Amino acid sequence: MPYIAPYLPPIARVEVQQHEAGKKLCVHRIVESHGDESCKNCAGEGIVYVSFLGAGPTRLPLPGTRPSTFVPASETNGEGWFIIEKTSGYPCPHCQGVRQPQSHRLSQTPA
Repeated sequence: MPYIAPYLPPIARVEVQQHEAGKKLCVHRIVESHGDESCKNCAGEGIVYVSFLGAGPTRLPLPGTRPSTFVPASETNGEGWFIIEKTSGYPCPHCQGVRQPQSHRLSQTPA
């Protein structure tokens, strides 16, 4: 299945720029496209997500009460685990946050 890296609404872009100005990373939630969604930006969820990262990278997840996520190496960061400071959801700028009805992809209960 193809994956979608959604584009963000203006308020999200501002918050990402502010966070990155502090030399910290932000990652977008990449959603799986099943090809039947009416919104090609959020895969029909109506929301796009951004995680604002803090301490890292480390070779192993950091212990404690805060969740962490693995980020591959790029031009701006080293590979490793980063603490997730917060994750925010924003209305999708393409469908204005209207969640699209999804057909059930689970197997049907036998009659």
